[in-house]
Amino acid sequence: LDEATRFGYGFRASMGDPLFVEGMDEYQAEILNATTAANVRHLISDTHTLNVSAYDPRGLEIKNTPGTSQVVTADSSGMAISLTTTVNLLFGSQLIVPSTGVIMNNEMNDFSIPGTKNAFGLDPSESNFVRPGKRPMSSISCTIAENPDGSLYFVTGSAGGSRIITATLQTLWHVLDQNMTAAEALAAPRLHDQLSPNYVSFEYAYDNQTVAYMKSLGHNVTWVAPGQSTAQCLRVLGNGTFDVASEPRQLNSGAYAV
Repeated sequence: LDEATRFGYGFRASMGDPLFVEGMDEYQAEILNATTAANVRHLISDTHTLNVSAYDPRGLEIKNTPGTSQVVTADSSGMAISLTTTVNLLFGSQLIVPSTGVIMNNEMNDFSIPGTKNAFGLDPSESNFVRPGKRPMSSISCTIAENPDGSLYFVTGSAGGSRIITATLQTLWHVLDQNMTAAEALAAPRLHDQLSPNYVSFEYAYDNQTVAYMKSLGHNVTWVAPGQSTAQCLRVLGNGTFDVASEPRQLNSGAYAV
């Protein structure tokens, strides 16, 4: 799982708005096809991790933007919404409109700045340079999973800047592959590895043996307090009722209705 996310973040560093970046549609199709997946799987070793250059040879920056909220909802007809809202960084631009109390965002910060390395010393991504009308890169990962017959099965998403992707992925993994309930999936401890900076972080509750094994593979590991990412999820049971849960790491996230 961790190695797959490292390759995923490596691919992500070269992405940008397909309306402005030539060849982006083809690039996305390439990284999603079965041949690429098989090639990546072949590169993953059970005995060691790889140098960062093997995942992201151009050393491009990966943005981290933690000012986000997530909502999921569905109805009995199968209609569903996974909605992520954000002002980008914490408190956005830190400016409030006096007449409304609305906090202004600073989404422009999601663009890369030519000639300026990011906080980790990585080069800016040319595909994410600002242009009029262009959309900046985002980690937003609103996800709806369907049964083979096309009916609704699962809705999820997360807040947490660059950790959105790994939180959403792990929630899906717990429910789809490990048959966890919605509450169990959200309560399970999370790891995060965005390739740069080059370390994998584990929440305090993560299994110590797993962390020790990751260290033996050559990973740089660190521990973090829970709450770096905050997910929501909803699962449709076989009898048509809903199994729902809100992020247990967030005290003001415990509200849900069925």
